[in-house]
Amino acid sequence: MTEKGGVGSNGTSSLVFTSTGISRVFTWDVAVDLPNSENPITYVRLQSTDTLLSSNLAVSSAFAVDTYGPVVANFVISQTPSTNNVVINYDLVDNAGSNNTVILQISNDSGSSWGVPTTTARGNVGGGVSSGVGKSISWNAGIDFNNQENSSMRVRIMGVDRFSNIGSFASSNSFTVDTKAPAVSAVSAAQTVGGAGVIINYTLNDLTASGSFVEVEISSDNGISWTVPTSTLSGNVGSGQSVGSKSITWDAKVDFGNQEQSDMKVRVRAQDYFSNQGAFVQSAVFDLDTKSPVINNVVAAQTIGTRNIIINYDLSDSATTSTVFLEISDDGGATWVVATTSVAGDIGDTTSDINKTITWNAGVDFVDQEKNNMRVRLHGLDVFGNLGSDYSSSDFALDTKAPVGLLVFSKFSSTTSTVTLNWSSGIVDTNFDHYEIWHGSNEFDVQNRAGTASKWSTADDVNLSNINTIFSVITGLSITNNYYVKIWAVDSFGNESTINNINVYETESVVPPVFVITSGGGGGLLAENILLPTTPILTAFNAPVNTPAVVVSGIASPRSRIDLYDNGLLLGRFISVVDNESVFSQKFTFSEGNHLLSVRAVDFNNNVSQFSNTVSLTIDLTAPTIPYAVLPAAGEVLTTATPILHGLAEPNSIVQVSIDGNNLQAVVSDDGVWSITLPSSLALSRGPHTAVLWAIDNSDNQSVDNTINFSVAVPSVVVSPTTAPTAGEIITTPLIPGLIEATEIPSLLPPQVTAVATGVETIIGNSITFQGTALPNQEIVAYINSERTVIYRTLSDSSGVWKFNHSQDTIELQPGTHSIYAVSIDPKSKVKTSLGPIRTFVVNKSFWVNFYQHLNLPMTIVAIVALLLAILFLYRIKQKEVVTA
Repeated sequence: MTEKGGVGSNGTSSLVFTSTGISRVFTWDVAVDLPNSENPITYVRLQSTDTLLSSNLAVSSAFAVDTYGPVVANFVISQTPSTNNVVINYDLVDNAGSNNTVILQISNDSGSSWGVPTTTARGNVGGGVSSGVGKSISWNAGIDFNNQENSSMRVRIMGVDRFSNIGSFASSNSFTVDTKAPAVSAVSAAQTVGGAGVIINYTLNDLTASGSFVEVEISSDNGISWTVPTSTLSGNVGSGQSVGSKSITWDAKVDFGNQEQSDMKVRVRAQDYFSNQGAFVQSAVFDLDTKSPVINNVVAAQTIGTRNIIINYDLSDSATTSTVFLEISDDGGATWVVATTSVAGDIGDTTSDINKTITWNAGVDFVDQEKNNMRVRLHGLDVFGNLGSDYSSSDFALDTKAPVGLLVFSKFSSTTSTVTLNWSSGIVDTNFDHYEIWHGSNEFDVQNRAGTASKWSTADDVNLSNINTIFSVITGLSITNNYYVKIWAVDSFGNESTINNINVYETESVVPPVFVITSGGGGGLLAENILLPTTPILTAFNAPVNTPAVVVSGIASPRSRIDLYDNGLLLGRFISVVDNESVFSQKFTFSEGNHLLSVRAVDFNNNVSQFSNTVSLTIDLTAPTIPYAVLPAAGEVLTTATPILHGLAEPNSIVQVSIDGNNLQAVVSDDGVWSITLPSSLALSRGPHTAVLWAIDNSDNQSVDNTINFSVAVPSVVVSPTTAPTAGEIITTPLIPGLIEATEIPSLLPPQVTAVATGVETIIGNSITFQGTALPNQEIVAYINSERTVIYRTLSDSSGVWKFNHSQDTIELQPGTHSIYAVSIDPKSKVKTSLGPIRTFVVNKSFWVNFYQHLNLPMTIVAIVALLLAILFLYRIKQKEVVTA
């Protein structure tokens, strides 16, 4: 056994002993004799000798010997998700058991150097570490090794036990540490053609290949703010994203609808699996269009002389190209089923602009029709899939139907140089333009209006432009052989009807007179047979006339005399006889009212013809009543630039309205109500305006003008509801949501105002109740006309009853007569009724209401207090006088 020197060992020789014993120490250098050894059971024995005799052999109890340093093994190292903490698991083997010292070193270059800081290492590191398996060290790489991505990391650990046995460093395999934020680059965004989706592209780089969280924000103001909703993002966004080139789809139509922007931006950032947060990276500015194409100023009209309908409109959209769709209704917008196979022009793919034009050949798609309530509606679809609303025109007239009633065409009389032609009366066509007659000796040319045929038209006989004309005399002819004539009735749009041509040539023949024997009982007497004059034909009148002097004309046997009858009574005889072309004409004076005219022809033998056809004549010399305007009233201040003008006038007349020199007109209904919606193109400017109204009846009589001065100003109160109404809501601006866009359906029952203040027409107090009826479950817009128009919205119940209360405290209706009417609207279906009947009511204030309003309450209180003080002062003076006495 090797003695360990320098530590107080007594050695093994030259020892002094006594009978009482002395404690001796032998220090054994076990590291020399038993290097790298761990023996849990070790014994020592001692025997002394004095050179003469030896003592007995003494054996120690068992003890452990440890000269072997701690052993480190079984590394398991990982970075904890969502943190920068690296957990180092290892096993520490040493029989010393406890109070070991563990030394940790970290390399970032696969063990070439070991200089990475370990200041944040915690756990089974340093002193006091017991041996065992599953030892753990936590190292915060986010502090000691920040903003790094390294896959060549290693750790090495060495243990020193309590006996200062130093173990060897044990090194781990390479592992990865990621404390660096992921990098986003190449961010771009663009809206996809054909849809409202925006494709966002980006590239994600990070040592940790997957598990990143990608976040997107969107700006509509070039990056000043980032508040645009992103609820519809899909694709490579959110958690679980891997590195590489990625894309995200954003449904901008849902999150950012009805927008046209040229300064959009997106920004993208990522947070990796270990919560390393990257910075936002912005895209360049891009355009976004989620706003539907807007079509307005839709006007449709048939071109004179053709069957073509010209549709003009304006198209507005930021997209370069939109697809325009056309629908046509023949019933005022109730249905939209008219064929559109023959359209051309700015239909389908077209660019945004004003004054776009579509041509529809109604002669192909809508043959033999005559309608006054045609409508067209257009909507656009832009290249990004934004579908616009339907925009309708107002009603327009269409005529592809030929004049009806041309059933008979004949020769009335002729000479060798003239022919008097007669045709059916009662021709019907709303847009009749003229008759034209073709004649000639070649039947084929006459039938085809070509070649040698000649045209007899309004240039030759102005009466051919009158639909009631039933005859014409063609002059300048030379009829010596077969001569053919054919007639056409033509309307303003080129629709025409005809009838078989006739041959007006007659071979002269001498008809011998026929004699009959008459007898009075004596000898016989030969008498010539009596032939009555041909029955005359009287020309009908177009419409009521506004003059008492009227020309009566027609055709009859040449050289005969004409007697005129009115309601069966002889009115008088024409001054001149029928001319050689069988035409008679003379001006007569009639009284105002209705007349039924007929004529008889009388020849110079006083033979009298049958009565002609009867024609009706109405003389109307009375001007219509002066039209009255409910809106605008005289002196009224309007709160909209495009008001709905309405009022009262003579039923079935036409009201003309001139505002600032712009003329509009409306047909007055059977109950005397008229209405005109001022178009946006004639929007009124703020300030004073003048409206001049006059009425024209069916006889072209014109009323006296009614001049109204009014003005347009900013509304003083605007309480416009943003949601559908549930009760009477007050609005003082006529810009009712959906009202202008809605199409009026004349067949729908308009709302009626049935009661004002529960039937009492004189209102007393501060509340007025209005009640009425309408179609069930409809939105009602009621207009009260006072110094300004007050508008309410309410709903009719399931029985069609609606009502609301007007508070005089909110908007006071001044004493006097006021009017109210209403219109129903279905915003979802975009239809509305016509204006309902106008009802008037009277507002009166009671004496106490007037008294209270004129009462100055503060001054009254002051006066009462002063009076009481004066009474108290006088009372005290009186009391003093009593005491003195």
